[in-house]
Amino acid sequence: MKLKKIILATLLASTFQSALAGENLLKNGGFANNNLKPWKLFATEKVTKPTARVEDGVATITTTQVSEKPSNEQLSQQVIGIKSDTQYKISFDAKSEDITADLLVSLARSKDWNKGHYGAHKTIKLTKEWKQYTINFTSIQIEKDNHPQMKFLFGLMKGHLSLRKIKLIELPKKDA
Repeated sequence: MKLKKIILATLLASTFQSALAGENLLKNGGFANNNLKPWKLFATEKVTKPTARVEDGVATITTTQVSEKPSNEQLSQQVIGIKSDTQYKISFDAKSEDITADLLVSLARSKDWNKGHYGAHKTIKLTKEWKQYTINFTSIQIEKDNHPQMKFLFGLMKGHLSLRKIKLIELPKKDA
């Protein structure tokens, strides 16, 4: 009887972990209620701050000038629940008026950002039509008190950038 309880508990724990593996770690990745929160729109003092409009689950960001670095304009959100040395997938739909400039997608440090990223850092060439983009990565050691932030860096773009269906999930562990 005791062995059956242990097996049942193990199965339940495994099922619970699998359910969590597919949970979106980002809040409001679908821009519900025509709201951007808790996403933050940022620009350095060197550029005019972009504006955002949210409608029908789509965030459209308008930027009026090209900056010298992608990081000078960004959409970001702190991510709670990222674990070190774990596989994740970021997926989102995007399109842009400016297809000459790239979008940089990064899981960055919230402070000491010059120390690098937490495993996800990819440049993406966007199109003028909706397209789904996916980035698989393995997280590196997450520093205590330096929480990850999901960042879309678009300082090299001018015009409209549209995003929808942003999702960051933990991938299920592969059986050894």
